[in-house]
Amino acid sequence: MTRASAPRWILASASPRRKEILAGLGMHFAVDPCTLPEPTQHPGEEPSAYAVRAAREKARAVAARHKAGIVIGADTIVVCGKQILGKPVDRKEGRRMLEQLAGRWHEVITGLCLCDLNLGRTRAGFSVTRVHFRRLSAREIRWYLGTGEYSDKAGFA
Repeated sequence: MTRASAPRWILASASPRRKEILAGLGMHFAVDPCTLPEPTQHPGEEPSAYAVRAAREKARAVAARHKAGIVIGADTIVVCGKQILGKPVDRKEGRRMLEQLAGRWHEVITGLCLCDLNLGRTRAGFSVTRVHFRRLSAREIRWYLGTGEYSDKAGFA
């Protein structure tokens, strides 16, 4: 397949990490972030189903703005116990989340949806990674919060 005949990839996200992953794979893609508000979990909805639904909603919203190409939508959530940890709204919530994760196992679930506008097909699925977060001292928590990196990461994933 020549570059001219290769599908046009469209990333439905402004996430620096998602852009880095695709670029690391050698993909050439356009960035067209979804502007919908973050979806909320439905009562009784399994975390993996929620992640897939969120990815699908993002991909479809961006797909509606294009005539051709393959739109990539993704959503990553962190589940600790039975609780989904979203993006912390402030430093205080960030500290609470770090304290909750420290020394425990949790799951990082990424929903992925591809909308192939050329073929009129959509495929979606998810990946689960179990992660053990080591214990953190109060000093380490203060240091990490001071970096500001926590502010745009769901459950710090």
